[in-house]
Amino acid sequence: MRGPSAGFAGNGYPVLDGLEKAGIAGKYIAEVVHVSASTVSKWRTGSSIIPPATMVFLTLVLASVIEDMEVLERRLEDEGCAWNDLLGDQLLDLHRALREQEIYNAAIAPEAVREGAGLFRNWLEKNDGVAGTVAMRNVQPAPADAAPTGPITASAAE
Repeated sequence: MRGPSAGFAGNGYPVLDGLEKAGIAGKYIAEVVHVSASTVSKWRTGSSIIPPATMVFLTLVLASVIEDMEVLERRLEDEGCAWNDLLGDQLLDLHRALREQEIYNAAIAPEAVREGAGLFRNWLEKNDGVAGTVAMRNVQPAPADAAPTGPITASAAE
């Protein structure tokens, strides 16, 4: 498998570009894959190579983000919301990043693909998917006497 310099002319990885455009911060990526923020920064610039299984995991995260955004886009379209156009443009960028990354991922060994898929499956189950994770990170805690404003989970509804 080629390194980032050969695959992307030293510009980093499309998956990281896509995750950034989707609003997933490098700090969060570092936390999830258990590396330092400076390591993610090196991946972004292409000066360091993402381990293959981690690359598969991040690609699956991006695909999941895209899927969630497409569901939202359909809902907005059904309701005639003006935000739908902005979301559509963002989705085009994310799809482009995903396609570029998948070309690179085609050279990843099957063992690493299985490992990355396993990492994704475990992360997805633990975090209730991308939407749940992003929502948890973006919702500010409310004062104790305030009415709940975040999404209601099954455990909160019981």
